Amino acid sequence: SFYFAFVHLVLILDPFLNLLFVCFCWKERNRFFGLNASLTFSLFSRILNENNASHRGIN
Repeated sequence: SFYFAFVHLVLILDPFLNLLFVCFCWKERNRFFGLNASLTFSLFSRILNENNASHRGIN
């Protein structure tokens, strides 16, 4: 099905998508997050690092 193919593609591209997501958040941090930018960015980074670690089977 389309959904399965989409999920499979997301899992393959996951590290790359994470990098894009972080770059996007960093670029847009002032508009979206204001004074909480660094806190929010560190939170996102922690979440993404945990996702990457679990995908690689480190945990």
